[in-house]
Amino acid sequence: MISGGEPTLHSGLTDLCGEIKSLGLKVKIDTNGLEPDVLADCRPDYLAVDIKTSLDKYNLLNIPNQYKSGCRERLSKSINIVKSMGGNAEIRITAAPGIVSRGDIECLCGELRGVGKVFIQQFNPNQPMLDPAYSSVKPYGVDELELMCSIFCDAGIKCEVR
Repeated sequence: MISGGEPTLHSGLTDLCGEIKSLGLKVKIDTNGLEPDVLADCRPDYLAVDIKTSLDKYNLLNIPNQYKSGCRERLSKSINIVKSMGGNAEIRITAAPGIVSRGDIECLCGELRGVGKVFIQQFNPNQPMLDPAYSSVKPYGVDELELMCSIFCDAGIKCEVR
């Protein structure tokens, strides 16, 4: 598994994946999805893409300026890679209040139709974060997570709460 920070920012990732595969091992990448060309070059055996919110709201997030322009297109391309991988890929959405709402989930339905696996994850304010203000955010209750999941399921998208 290759994760931690954002692995696609490292120039040697493609070579590393090739070396791992040459040993007969499988490669799993956990990513934010903002470098779809790197993902395509790495050809992971399993891919997990973390989607933070609806694609139209990404410009409101604290992401590097180099990704602000064309962010939607980059994420759409990564989502299409996930779709092409079928059961060997997943989309994860961490339900952070103030970042993800039911409306965002509804917007994502159109983008994620055709993805084999979608998971809604509970936001954990007790983990280190780039913005310390989120450490005081109260997570959604389980009922809200289940409701978000049901929005996807009602749209024909397989979804589970983790």
